[in-house]
Amino acid sequence: MDRRLILRFTAICMIVSLVMTMWGKVPVVLAAPTAPTVTSKLESIEVSNVVSGATLNLYRASGGAPIFTVQDVTGPTYLFSPVVPDKDQYYVTQTVNGEIGYSPFVNSSLRQPQASGDAEQVLVSNVYSGAEVRLYESNGTQLNITGEVQLDGTVLFKNVPVGQGYYADQRINGVVSLGSNQVTVTPKRPKAEGEPGQITVSEFHSGAILKLYQVNGGTLEATSPPVTDPTYTFESVVPRKSQYYVTQTFNNLESINSDFTSSILPKPQASVDGDSVKVSSIYPGAAVSLYKGDGSLVSDTPDVRQDDKATFSHLNRRTYYYVQQTINEVISESGTVYVSPDIPAAPVAQGKLESIEVSGFTSGATLKLYQKSDNSLIATADAVTQIPYLFQAVEPKTGGYYVTQTVNGEQSENSEFVNSELRHPEASADSSSVTISNVYPGATVSLYKKSGELVSSDTPNLQQPDKVIFTGLEKRTQYYAQQQINGVVSVTTSFIELSINTPGRPTAVKGTEYIDVSGFTSGAVLKLYEAETDTLKATSEPVTESTYRFENVIPDSREYYVTQTVNGEESNNSDFIGVDLRKPAGSVGIGYLDVDEVYPGATVSLYLTDGTLVSDSPELQSDGKMRFGNLPAGGEYYVVQSVNGVISEATPWLMIPTVPHAPKNVKATTGNAQATITFDIPRQDGGSPITEYEVTASPGNIQVKGASSPITITGLTNGTSYTFTVKAINAVGSSLASTPSNAVIPALPSSGGGSDSSSGSGNATGGTSSSTQTTVSQGINVLVNGVSEQIGFLTQTTREGQVVSKVGVDPEKLKQKLAAEGPGALVTILVPSGADVLIGELDSSMIRDMQQSKAVLKLQTDFATYSLPVQQISLDSLAQGLGGDKALQDMKIQVEMGKPSQAESDAVNRSLQQNQFTLQGMPVEFKVRGTYGDQSVDIHQFNTYVERTITLEKGKTQSGITTGVVVNPDGTVRHVPTRIVLRDGRYEAVINSLSNSTYALIFNQVQFDDVAGHWAQNAVNDMASRKIIEGTGNGNFSPDQYMTRAEFAVIITRALGIAPKALNSTYSDVPQNVWYSAAVGSAREYNLIQGYADGSYQPDRNITREEAILLLARAMELRTGPASITEQQARQIIADRGLEKGISSWAIKGAAQMIEAGIVTGRSKGDLAPDAFVTRAEVTQMVARLLSKAGLI
Repeated sequence: MDRRLILRFTAICMIVSLVMTMWGKVPVVLAAPTAPTVTSKLESIEVSNVVSGATLNLYRASGGAPIFTVQDVTGPTYLFSPVVPDKDQYYVTQTVNGEIGYSPFVNSSLRQPQASGDAEQVLVSNVYSGAEVRLYESNGTQLNITGEVQLDGTVLFKNVPVGQGYYADQRINGVVSLGSNQVTVTPKRPKAEGEPGQITVSEFHSGAILKLYQVNGGTLEATSPPVTDPTYTFESVVPRKSQYYVTQTFNNLESINSDFTSSILPKPQASVDGDSVKVSSIYPGAAVSLYKGDGSLVSDTPDVRQDDKATFSHLNRRTYYYVQQTINEVISESGTVYVSPDIPAAPVAQGKLESIEVSGFTSGATLKLYQKSDNSLIATADAVTQIPYLFQAVEPKTGGYYVTQTVNGEQSENSEFVNSELRHPEASADSSSVTISNVYPGATVSLYKKSGELVSSDTPNLQQPDKVIFTGLEKRTQYYAQQQINGVVSVTTSFIELSINTPGRPTAVKGTEYIDVSGFTSGAVLKLYEAETDTLKATSEPVTESTYRFENVIPDSREYYVTQTVNGEESNNSDFIGVDLRKPAGSVGIGYLDVDEVYPGATVSLYLTDGTLVSDSPELQSDGKMRFGNLPAGGEYYVVQSVNGVISEATPWLMIPTVPHAPKNVKATTGNAQATITFDIPRQDGGSPITEYEVTASPGNIQVKGASSPITITGLTNGTSYTFTVKAINAVGSSLASTPSNAVIPALPSSGGGSDSSSGSGNATGGTSSSTQTTVSQGINVLVNGVSEQIGFLTQTTREGQVVSKVGVDPEKLKQKLAAEGPGALVTILVPSGADVLIGELDSSMIRDMQQSKAVLKLQTDFATYSLPVQQISLDSLAQGLGGDKALQDMKIQVEMGKPSQAESDAVNRSLQQNQFTLQGMPVEFKVRGTYGDQSVDIHQFNTYVERTITLEKGKTQSGITTGVVVNPDGTVRHVPTRIVLRDGRYEAVINSLSNSTYALIFNQVQFDDVAGHWAQNAVNDMASRKIIEGTGNGNFSPDQYMTRAEFAVIITRALGIAPKALNSTYSDVPQNVWYSAAVGSAREYNLIQGYADGSYQPDRNITREEAILLLARAMELRTGPASITEQQARQIIADRGLEKGISSWAIKGAAQMIEAGIVTGRSKGDLAPDAFVTRAEVTQMVARLLSKAGLI
């Protein structure tokens, strides 16, 4: 029945009953039910005058079933929420003992929107979900603009006409809110561009008035009339050093200023006329000066000055000049001109095969060829018109030749000194002799053994004037030859031997403690040798299969090679190869780590994940495993084994069981003096099963334990507001406390108690707020060497839409723990999950205590970790930036990591897309700062590697990740050393970097066409995919091309993840504007390169192998610290491997380090080739090994 009819009928009955009672016709009084009182609230309806135990129903006034029904209401008031505002309104019934009371009609109120004005747009916030938002002028006229709903629920009106007094309202279901505050919309700022003598303005409103101001003092320089064209030019703008800016005024509102710009002072034009320099394009009012090419002033007063032209006369010839004009401290210069007599330029001479080619001369000139040693004229060519011209039959001589040209009686200066080339001898051999052909008449031919030992010298005879034959030679000996005449020596021939039917060398491929051999003749006998001493290790029977495997090969850094013997002739050796050492297997228990798959006699070493050696002395167990004991809970390690200098692949990271993660999503509901707590179990149990959970009520610190969710806690005080935290407990200990639950108030049923009685403001829906909400929790656990201690406190705030969790630490308790643990303690701040930004905060006294004990501070949450050796924090430098001694005493150090804001994340995505990378997962920003009051100073750079990790999304594997990169604010991207590890069933990217920034993980696959099948193919493609090396164009890498010193500086800094940083005046021959300047500057700053005694770097010179090896050794020390090796030890290491030949004394230590680490090997047996130029492929292979051996990739 319609609610209005019910109300009418009830009212009539009550009136009739009252009248009849008054007349005495009815002996009893009708008992009317109590009508509830209703009050409109924001998107809710409050009911009061409620009878305890009543049933409340909320109806739409238009009829229909109840929207909400609440039974056994205990309080005098009750709030229906949320209630959608509706023009048809609502009413409430109260039923008590079967009697129904009705409230008046009422409606929920609709929130008032908030507006903010900007350049030609209005942003409306506090918008009800689903409401229609309208924008009005101050006079109430609605704008015909549709707002765009943003991701955060706000509504943006774009292209709003410039003016004052806009406001907005919102409406839903016929209910209209109050209007918002009024805002002003200003014009956008115009774009100004400087041009010669003028400034052009664009991107302004048609009809706007443009104003030109001087930046210095804000002086108004010019004002335009209303402009309707798309551009406007302020003419005759005098160039000024202090620059200008432009505004637009539209609808009587002036915009903010444009970017600063200035009109350009044109370059003066200089030309030579005899002994004068004529100048044109002079700016009106500018001063004009003439300078010599060396910068010395000749004159600032022209001999002739007329309008925009001037002339400087009677100048010295054979002199370079340039002109400079100046106005308002703005300077422009002409190009350099030369005042000279009409002398022809020196021709260009180039040595050719027994001839000299001349070019770059005037047609018709006379060319003359001179011998340098005595300036004697060798040949003359008159009136030469053929360009180039060739002087033929020029005998190669020490000192060489030069050429001049004579034109109109004027002889040029001589060309550069050149020499004719001596033809290349060619070698051939049969079974008894070596023949050297293409011999120059009269030249002496010398035959050498490969070792450089002279065998014989001879000259051609009359019967064969261009050949020399050598006989009586040894078989299986390599020879080469050279010819020389007049002190000029030819290139050498290729190596050659007397012909022997030697079988080809086989192919050897390494495996784990075995070597596979292929590419040999069927029936061959295969022999395995140790490469350094040529010791025969194994011999096969005649092999008829296509492949053969040498089993049980002992891993040895001295490597091996294989030969095949066919019909008594043994082949040359295969490439040198090592064998891999088996990978150990690790398993953990509480306080220990066991190692299986150990090679007999191998050294087993336990490392922290940052590469720090923990122990290499495990204890042998009865089951044959090796055990490292007494390990702290939560410690993360990996294990390698080594034998004979060969290091195995590391095990995956293994974590000693520790406390579990904290439970999440803790919720509380109440009853009489009790509460029921529900929660989600942690995703990670710390490596040990969770045995129980502990709930703590605050206030009162009442605790109760249970095996699972839910847990009921009793003994609470009715009427007191409580929050609850939950800890998970395993065999190691208890987790951090969870984020506190919602606040609830226990109560007696008769006094308003009931289920879900929450206190506090609750969660608002819709809209945004700039206010910061703060939650503080005590008793946050901090791990010291894996042992959990409640010495921290958590502060949670919201900042720009992100949840920020900050953990502070009790300084006295931390100091006690550090003293108890001793040097090298690992202090881990475990921040509960759920926050976007995580901050660990310690005061300067705590940092100083940790520095004294050489502690490491680790910030850890579910998506990232950050491990910072506190020695990297310079308290004195931070204090200086924050104000001095007072700051040093009171400042705080904050270590922060977190998800970037939406705008920052969008910028990262755009940058990676521009570089054609595929982003994998979420970028993470890492920061370290010192704060004092409202001041802060960031630490951007470290002098050693600092480790951080990013956890991959669930289901992601290492196959989808190439490397980590730094995304710079300017959109550029650079590589940082990254390796992928598996921990607790999830893959993590371990990034080691020398700086702080935003880091992202990418997939990027590069393959070069010309390295397919090349011995360095895998290393080249991997380093290119990591953005360490680049190709040479057309899909090629040119692996055998030599590398310059500049290129090496670029590659080594990229590989190490060093940010490019150009340094002023680092080297005399490295200008700041060249492509490699920043890399050279960064390499110098980290002491990777040093340059030469004359202050040069010689960037274009090819780098030698020993130079590259020394730089690699310095790079390794960035990771491992300075090497402790002595020069005597270094020489012994090199001598033991037979590689000591030709190494410079300054490279001895570096070479020994790199050889022993397995980063560098010889080019062939016994030959490190230290003074040979290094190829691009060799550098790439060395860099790849360096990063791998250093544990960086």
